[in-house]
Amino acid sequence: NILMIGPTGVGKTHSVRTIAELMGVPFGRVVVPDLTPSGYKGANIQDVLAAEVKRLERLYSNPTRIVIQLDEFDKVVKQGETFSPMVQSEFLKILEPGSPLVIDIHYGDIESVEMRAMLVLSGAFSFIKYQPEQGISEDDLRANGFMDELIGRMGAPISLRALTRDDFVAMLSADPPLSFVTQSTADLLSFGIQVTLEPEAIEHLAVAAVQSKMGARRLASDFRAVMDRLKERLFFGGGTQIDGIAIEDLAEGKRLFRMKKQFVERNIRGSANARQLGFRT
Repeated sequence: NILMIGPTGVGKTHSVRTIAELMGVPFGRVVVPDLTPSGYKGANIQDVLAAEVKRLERLYSNPTRIVIQLDEFDKVVKQGETFSPMVQSEFLKILEPGSPLVIDIHYGDIESVEMRAMLVLSGAFSFIKYQPEQGISEDDLRANGFMDELIGRMGAPISLRALTRDDFVAMLSADPPLSFVTQSTADLLSFGIQVTLEPEAIEHLAVAAVQSKMGARRLASDFRAVMDRLKERLFFGGGTQIDGIAIEDLAEGKRLFRMKKQFVERNIRGSANARQLGFRT
């Protein structure tokens, strides 16, 4: 089992999904804060995990191995959380190698579900102060609410650093483009319109993502917001003369839209222009 610690938006889920793809095994995800200990009202840890295991087995015809991410695990061990020891005790059962999941399927009828999963416990753990280059020690975990029994059932923690301005610039400049870029520009391509960002525009998006402390989530949402505003102006604004967009005619009737910093600056999340809802004439 793996403990993965890193800031919000650093790509923990993307990393775990990529690991599963490289291993050639199915990937599943369970959000930990939605669960409760056995005997309490709410979703039981073993029940939900067993349901996810069976779902993946149905989808992939009983795979020999699966990877399941238990996300936002830091919400379970957060300091001052009086419920923490009880919830952690529940995880001891599922983290024990070879231990099956035992669930109550109907008024005392018990079903045993074999666990053939590598579990990745992930979270931001913002209350733990650490240097990613130095890693996190068992003493750090213990001082911040981890039970010794739980620490013993996990491998060495993997600590991820926050994404930097250079990382975000690389994401927006990637060739081929990343998925959130292609998804936001695909419909424009069907109209023969290609969109490119000027270096100053890329820089502005990258800096905004760093300042937000939301990581890649903010970068992707800002890019989508800017693209939505461009489409609104194109399709409902009555023309292609848009301040902050330079248009270049290409072969075969196609056009290249060069997006400048001023257009991005006006339309990312948090700007006065972007907060207005609906279409304007």
